[in-house]
Parts: sequence; C-alpha cells; structure tokens
Amino acid sequence: MEYRFLSTETIGGFTGVMLGLFTQCDNDTNGFVDIDWFEYQTGKL
Repeated sequence: MEYRFLSTETIGGFTGVMLGLFTQCDNDTNGFVDIDWFEYQTGKL
C-alpha cells in the first residue's frame, strides 16, 4: 500500500498505521473470539 498520502508532511499530524483484529457473527446468537496467538509478517507473497 502507498503510505505517503498518510504522512505528516501530506496531511499533518499522522501518528502511524495501526493494525487491528475484527470478528463478526452473522446470526442473533452471542458469539465470541478467543485469540491465543497472532503473528504479523512483512514481505511480498
């Protein structure tokens, strides 16, 4: 992704890229997610 448009010089005050996990339940029951381990790797696929 091109990050230069998010730089402080371009828009001012940018604090950095954040990564978050998200889960969604498609029915009306109460669901949950339990994440025991997470790994982020950089590089080209």
